[in-house]
Amino acid sequence: MKKTLLLATLVVAGTLSALGQGVVNFQNRDTANGVDAPIWGTATASNAGGFRLDGADARNFHAALYGAPGAGAAASSMVMLADPATGATVVGFRTGAAAGYVLVGTATGRAVPGAAYGSQVTVQIRAWSGSALTYETAVAGQVFKGVSAPVTMGTTTSALDVANPPMVGLQSFAVTIPEPSSIALGLLGLGALTLFRRRK
Repeated sequence: MKKTLLLATLVVAGTLSALGQGVVNFQNRDTANGVDAPIWGTATASNAGGFRLDGADARNFHAALYGAPGAGAAASSMVMLADPATGATVVGFRTGAAAGYVLVGTATGRAVPGAAYGSQVTVQIRAWSGSALTYETAVAGQVFKGVSAPVTMGTTTSALDVANPPMVGLQSFAVTIPEPSSIALGLLGLGALTLFRRRK
């Protein structure tokens, strides 16, 4: 009986590891592991400093963790990562003194599709404002948006590994909106180009 139970456990564990995906920890504040990278907002690209993104802000800030298998994976290959247990992808931000940090609650794990257990992956936090449900949709509008520098890290080692690896090396970054003068200059240039083409 014991041998049968042991064999069944090994088969299940082997199947899980064959089908499983490595998981990482989606937190930009994990001081026990040396991660402290608040996300800032600036009204313009030249206005350094600014404010920490706040969950109570009417601009409705969101964040998601994007990633792809392999060290140094290109940002263009990254996809939005979901919590394997809850399916959660997009999160808001904490408030008050904890502003600038993502509000993930207890669902901190994010599975990286195609990444085997214990493998290297590249991840990046993307943040934006407004009602868009993805960063890709947000970038089409005149909203706050920004991305962190990519971080290469390892994933969980097995389905039984509950210690999701932290994003060591993550750095603070800012979300910005284009300066009104930049927008006006761009429109002026476009108008001049149209006028020039008409004259020809």
